[in-house]
Amino acid sequence: QENSVMGDFLQNSINNLKIEEKNKAKLEKINSIWQSNNLMFVKIAIAPKSTNSNFENRNINCLIDTGAERSFIDIKIIEKLKIEYIPMNIDIHSATGTVENAIKGRVHLNFYLCSNKGELLKTCLVFFISALESFEAIIGADLLFHTKELISLNAQGLKFRLNDTSHNIKLEKAKDV
Repeated sequence: QENSVMGDFLQNSINNLKIEEKNKAKLEKINSIWQSNNLMFVKIAIAPKSTNSNFENRNINCLIDTGAERSFIDIKIIEKLKIEYIPMNIDIHSATGTVENAIKGRVHLNFYLCSNKGELLKTCLVFFISALESFEAIIGADLLFHTKELISLNAQGLKFRLNDTSHNIKLEKAKDV
């Protein structure tokens, strides 16, 4: 019986080391993706009616993350622009673990994207509010699923169709943001 206790202990130790190594590998992969130039960003400006302030100087850098189911915006931006939101406390579960009460609220925002020709294109999304630390905002796959004007997304940019006219919006690489 002593051998089986020792065997169980060794097997549990091996399993724990394997799990720890898998988690390290995931974290390294995430860090290497972040450090590569493959991350793409777009600038948005929040529409004046969404805020209690003017439209000026509202360029917000948004990571385009089609792997994210939802869009997020940093709580600091919401507070700075005095945007009203629906408070809530929700945990976030991700590849790197769980963060309790990470989501502070939810807000429906009208915002503008600037086309390559300088035209402002209005759209909207529901953003979850969180302390993002590394980003001002993250636009997730909900942009693709819920924005009927968006007709394509690729490495060159976003393509919108409004009033039978196509509009291109350039994406920026992480090193250019």
